[in-house]
Amino acid sequence: SPSITDERRRELYKDLQESIQRMAQMTQELLDFSRGDVGIEKRPVKVSTFVDEIVSSVEGHLAERNIKVGVAIESHRVCLMDKDRLQRAIINIINNAEDALPNGGEVHLGVHEHNGAIVFSIRDTGIGVPDHIRSKLFEPFVTTGKKSGMGLGLAITKRLVEQHGGKVEFESTAGKGTTFYVRLPAAGASL
Repeated sequence: SPSITDERRRELYKDLQESIQRMAQMTQELLDFSRGDVGIEKRPVKVSTFVDEIVSSVEGHLAERNIKVGVAIESHRVCLMDKDRLQRAIINIINNAEDALPNGGEVHLGVHEHNGAIVFSIRDTGIGVPDHIRSKLFEPFVTTGKKSGMGLGLAITKRLVEQHGGKVEFESTAGKGTTFYVRLPAAGASL
């Protein structure tokens, strides 16, 4: 329509491009998930850079939803990982945190070392995970009553983390928030 300014048209085009990209990624994740084992290509990655890249890719979107992002980097170790897939796995957790913060709040992303593992933590100040889905949170098609989404994000995350020889766990308190922990072996062995 002629009433739309060029600047607004560019914004809408950018939003559309980003949405299409997200849909393409989700479709790829669905295909990978349905096929089972995905070929993980591990390369050395500095964990501090890994976290910084995640933060810069999500903070603008979260700021629009009145969600502040905090970062605590306590390790600069190099870890063997499939960076793109593992970043998507952690962004899946951040997307869940966003759903738990309908009125805004905070998401804290951290990395530290503990007992020979590199531990990524994703903490939110949201509503917490409802008791009735805690035991099956990582199963496919489990949702917390979201309007959108098929409940595959965390199932995909779990599979990707396990393919890295790692584990994903969480702690949650109703009304106070949830913390997810993605633990990866520091030297490429299994945990």
